[in-house]
Amino acid sequence: MRKECAFTEQIIKLIVETDKASRLDVDKALKHREEVTQELTMRKAAIDAQYKKDADIKVTKARIAAQKETENFKEDLVSLEKRKAEKLQRQYDENHEAWEKKIFENITGR
Repeated sequence: MRKECAFTEQIIKLIVETDKASRLDVDKALKHREEVTQELTMRKAAIDAQYKKDADIKVTKARIAAQKETENFKEDLVSLEKRKAEKLQRQYDENHEAWEKKIFENITGR
């Protein structure tokens, strides 16, 4: 009976040691999972910050390009208006006397 009792004690001791080792493994796994989760959270935050920074840069560049395009369009429009005004002024300078004469003739009937 003593041998059976010693054998039972060894089995119980082995079960307790295995259980303790398993608990330690579970604790290590949980700790590792938490560390990995924290690492991934930090990486995600860094990636999100970089994406935001990149997006802000792209938006700024697009805004600058749009402003430049608008300014170029405005300059082109002003230039076109100036050319048209100059053309009208030339036509007036060249023809105003003839127009005035024609108007005078139409009014007076000559």
